[in-house]
Amino acid sequence: MKRMILYILILFCVLTVCTGCRENTLSDVPSTEPLTDTTGFEIRYRICATGGGRIDGWTSQHGQTGEEAQMAVTAIPKFGYRFSGWSDGVKEAERHDTFGETDQTIIANFSFDRRELPILSIITATGKDVTSKDIYTDATVSLCNTGYAAHEMSGVSADIRGRGNATWTHEKLSYRIRFDKKQQPLGLGTAPDRTWVLMANHCDQTLLRNALAVDLANRLDGIDFNASAAHVELYLNGEYRGVYLLTEQIQVDAARVDIGAEEEGYDPMAVDAGFLVELDSYSEPPYEFHIDDKRYQVKSEIRTNEQFDYIRDYITKTNAAIRGGDRDTITALVDLDSFIDGYILEEYFKNIDVGWSSFYMHKKPGGKLILGPFWDFDLAAGNDHRLDNGSAEGLYVGRYRRDFSQYHPWFTALAEQAWFRLEVMNRWEQIRPHIDANLAYLDHIAASAPLAFARNFEQWEIFGHRINQEPEHIMALDSWEEHVTTLRQWLVTRAAWLDNCFASEEAFEGALRKRR
Repeated sequence: MKRMILYILILFCVLTVCTGCRENTLSDVPSTEPLTDTTGFEIRYRICATGGGRIDGWTSQHGQTGEEAQMAVTAIPKFGYRFSGWSDGVKEAERHDTFGETDQTIIANFSFDRRELPILSIITATGKDVTSKDIYTDATVSLCNTGYAAHEMSGVSADIRGRGNATWTHEKLSYRIRFDKKQQPLGLGTAPDRTWVLMANHCDQTLLRNALAVDLANRLDGIDFNASAAHVELYLNGEYRGVYLLTEQIQVDAARVDIGAEEEGYDPMAVDAGFLVELDSYSEPPYEFHIDDKRYQVKSEIRTNEQFDYIRDYITKTNAAIRGGDRDTITALVDLDSFIDGYILEEYFKNIDVGWSSFYMHKKPGGKLILGPFWDFDLAAGNDHRLDNGSAEGLYVGRYRRDFSQYHPWFTALAEQAWFRLEVMNRWEQIRPHIDANLAYLDHIAASAPLAFARNFEQWEIFGHRINQEPEHIMALDSWEEHVTTLRQWLVTRAAWLDNCFASEEAFEGALRKRR
C-alpha cells in the first residue's frame, strides 16, 4: 500500500512539472511562480514567435476586473536584439497591468538591433545547432535590411553545414549554405547559384582581410574570376552569431570558375575536359597528387583515369617549365597575365598561406593554365607572427626562404627571372590606383558599420588572445577600431615599400637576395 501511494505521488509530480513546461515554453517563466486564484480573468504574457528575448516575471496572472496584477513583468531582449514594444501598443519594457473584463494575451515583440548591415537569419529544421561539416541540415533562410526590396528573402528553403579546415576548431564557425533553388543574395556574383559561403574570419580581428583581398582581386583584369562578397550579421536559430562575410563558393560554373563545360561542343569525356585544381596541404584521395613538396587536389569532376592523369601531368610539366625559367616554354603552358596579377596580389598582402592551401588554378579544354580564384587571406597583411613578426616590409611571395615552408615555388622561381620582374614592375605602376581604391574601400567599411563590427566582439571576446598566429603587437590591441587602424597603416606602409622595391631592377633584385 505504501509503495502504491509513493508511485501515485511520483506520477502526480511528473504530470505537474510537464504540464507547466508545456504551458510556458515560450516565455522562460521562473520556476517559483506561485499558484493564484483562477476564478477571475487571466493575463498571459508571451514573446513573439521569432523569439529574441524573454519575459521576467509571472507570465500567467489571475484576478478580478479592476484589480491590479500581482506582479510587474519586464521584456528583456537577448544579445543582438532590442525590445520593440508590446502587442497592445505599450512601448515601455516594464509594465504592471490591471485586470479587465476578458482574458488577455499580450505579446512582447523583439527585433534585430542596430541595423547597419544586412541581417541573415537561418533556422534549422531541427532547431539545433550546426555541428557537422559533412552532413547538411535542412533550414530556411531569411535576409532583411538589405536596402533593396529585390534582395530581401523570407523563409527560403535551403540546407546548411559547417566548412573549413583549421578554422573548424574555433568557437565562431564558418558555414556553407545550399539553397533548394538558385539564389543571388544581395545581388552578389553575376548569376544566381545554389551554393554560398559564410566566412567567420575569427582569426582576423578586423574581419576585413578576406573582404579586402576579394575586392582587390576583382579590380585586377588579369584575374578572370574572383568571388564577390559582402558583410552580413548572422542569426542562427534566433541566436546572434556575429559579422560574417557572405561570398560565392569556389566551384565550377559558367558564372564562377568557367572551365568551358557549358560551351557549345563541350565533351565531358574528353581527356582535356577542363579542370579546377587547388594547391592544398589538406588534400585527400582519390584525386590528389604531389609535385616536389606540394600537394594538389582536383576540385572539378573527374570521369576517367585518363583525365586525372592528363591534368596531373600538365601541372607537373608547368612546374618544370617555371623552374626552368624560359619565358616561351612557360607562356606556352600558362596564362601569364593571371600569374603576374596573382603574384602582385599575394605579395601586396604578404599572404603567408600562398604555398600552403586555398591556392587555385583552372584550365579550359585546349587552353592554358590560369591562376585563380584567390582565396583565404585571414592570416595575411601582418596577422601572423611567424612571417617577419607581421612586418609590412620585405618580399615574401617571390623570395625563397629556407626557414619557411609555406612559400610558393612557382612565384619564387619566376621572381628569379629578370623578364618576369620587369613585367611585375610595369604592372604595379598600371594598377597602383587600384591599391588606393582598395584602401578607400577599407575606409568605407570602417565608417559605415562600426556598431555591427563592435557587437561581433561583444559576442566573441577575443581581443588580447592569440586565436591563431597573431603577433604580440596585434594581441595588444583592445578594440575593433584599433585593429582597423593598425591594418590600414600596415597596408599604407606595404604599398610604399613595394613602390620603392618595384621602382628599379636593382631594388627588386636586391630585395630578393636579402636574407633575415
